[in-house]
Amino acid sequence: ALIAGPSGLGKTILVQQLAAQLPEAAGPLVQLVFPQMPADQLLAYLAAELSSAMAIEPDSSTADRGGRGGAPNIEQSVRRLHGALVENARKGRHAILALDDADLLRDPETLDTIRLLLNFQHQGRPVATLLLIGLPSLLTTLQRIPELEDRIDLKCLLPRFSLEQTMSYVAYRLKAA
Repeated sequence: ALIAGPSGLGKTILVQQLAAQLPEAAGPLVQLVFPQMPADQLLAYLAAELSSAMAIEPDSSTADRGGRGGAPNIEQSVRRLHGALVENARKGRHAILALDDADLLRDPETLDTIRLLLNFQHQGRPVATLLLIGLPSLLTTLQRIPELEDRIDLKCLLPRFSLEQTMSYVAYRLKAA
């Protein structure tokens, strides 16, 4: 899914509210708020966050084999991420991977890596939902990568409030306060 809208509209808050209201079978929700990293680091981050959310300890047999001072390589991150997603699915849950500020993702390799995450399955069913959140320019970025755009089932473009909507919202908040 994709949520796009101008800055300051509350997209991140919307995702936080979604996380608070998810049923038990949907989760964990892993939210990445700083997506500007190479594909290998993005995979390592998602694997670590998902494993942490599920209280899965890192595999000590592969922890010291990564490059760059012990950082996991892509294979290790993919294995860890896939293993955590499958374990989550075995428990009857469906993970949500939310990438905030996804409009900053412009590297084709990173975008392709994100697309490939959608290939993970357990018993013929997807094990995760990808949620891309960003500025409206994200729609243009997706058009340049049709393989990823084709996998986005739902696109929501959030408009700014009109003057009447703003006045109604402020009146509601004042009444609530």
